[in-house]
Amino acid sequence: MCIHPKVNPSVANKGRGKSNSAGTDSFSADTPALSSESTTTSTMDVNNGCNKLNKERKCLFRNNLDDKGGPAVDAPATGAAAAGSSYEQPVMDMEDLVAFGKLNKVCPFYHTRSLLKDAELLFVPYNYLFDRDARESSLAEIDFENSILIFDEAHNLEEFASESASFDLGSGDVAGCVGEVQRALQYMEVNGPENDAGGLSRQNVIHLKSVLLRFEKYLMESTDINGGGGADSSSHPGEYIFDIFQKGAGINHDNLQIFINFVKQVSDFVIEFKGISSRASSGTPKLDHFRKFMD
Repeated sequence: MCIHPKVNPSVANKGRGKSNSAGTDSFSADTPALSSESTTTSTMDVNNGCNKLNKERKCLFRNNLDDKGGPAVDAPATGAAAAGSSYEQPVMDMEDLVAFGKLNKVCPFYHTRSLLKDAELLFVPYNYLFDRDARESSLAEIDFENSILIFDEAHNLEEFASESASFDLGSGDVAGCVGEVQRALQYMEVNGPENDAGGLSRQNVIHLKSVLLRFEKYLMESTDINGGGGADSSSHPGEYIFDIFQKGAGINHDNLQIFINFVKQVSDFVIEFKGISSRASSGTPKLDHFRKFMD
């Protein structure tokens, strides 16, 4: 639903002709004029661009919504609003919301989020309740006290809960993390001084790479995991994952949160720098995947 021409040009420019492309300057002071040609942007790039602009308070559409104090924007002149009575927003699909955001120059996504706290009825997939990240990012303003939750197809809950609490991590995933850490080191060389690299210390990034290489080797060679004797797999109690991290990477309860925070810092730096240098990125970064696994 992002309509910022710098972050999501394929949506922002939809329906525009070349004759009015110069008008894009009105969206943001730092936004270049865009052509009418569609540009495909990955979800990761859009999320990263949105987070960066919001963190710096540089998104005109989000700022407009905040300045208006919520969803009090121009209503379509139809129905009750046209008759002069109090306005109630009609049910809108994604295309309607995008058009609504463009018309009022407000963010469609955050406009919709601002309406949730006053909603009497919400329809959401299971993961919006079971997945912590989804719940905290999308339903943070919802007060569930004295609410009634109705689960449709409830016989699927057990399987869904099991899948939600499960995670796959192999040596290939860790190898991908090593590649991203190496890319961070390369970006730091290009980016100049350490204080221009998100406050990252090159020495700490090198240490992270060595920890991941050690963990990758442990996953590939350890008889503690594969059972030895040529076995491809073995079963252990859930808490054994703590032993794996301790033996494979030297990570324990004392340093776990420090490690997670640093991995996130490196991951954010890689995503941001890659977003600046190219729009060819795609897929979920391995470091972010690894961080969520540990968290």
